[in-house]
Amino acid sequence: MNAGSKIPPTAQFNKTGALTAATKDTFDTLLEDVSMANDNAAVVIMGTKTALKKLNALSDINWRADSQKESVAHSGMLADYEGTILVEVPQRFAKNDTTQKLVDNNKLLVMPLVDIKPVKFVDGGETVLEVTDKGATMDDRQTYEVQRRMGIGTVITQYFGTWDLQTVSG
Repeated sequence: MNAGSKIPPTAQFNKTGALTAATKDTFDTLLEDVSMANDNAAVVIMGTKTALKKLNALSDINWRADSQKESVAHSGMLADYEGTILVEVPQRFAKNDTTQKLVDNNKLLVMPLVDIKPVKFVDGGETVLEVTDKGATMDDRQTYEVQRRMGIGTVITQYFGTWDLQTVSG
């Protein structure tokens, strides 16, 4: 969730603020900038359900279609934001600790829809197999030991944006 602060130019692709009518233009510009930086690819807005619900503040209730009003009434959040698809990131608790949530509820990610997967599975090398020779023990028992290196890494080759949500005081 903090990878956006490590990708230049950070000021252009990382924004902070409450989602209000006053910040709507800045949010829309972020969507546009991420799209343009990725050869005008479509973008999606990703976040937890709690974070995505905060987009409701950007959509004037008087201009919402009846289908959008019904969607908000049933799910608590918009199905899309002005044509941009919303993707819910499932929230999880830390292992054996229901007081710690693993995904930040105050961050939205603006990701390009490109055919590049940011999470990579790494398979490091060949399987090493060690076998004791048959007859090496009194009961002709054989033992096997298998070793293989595997891992998961994140590789981000495209521009993406982040929006750190702040609550409106007052």
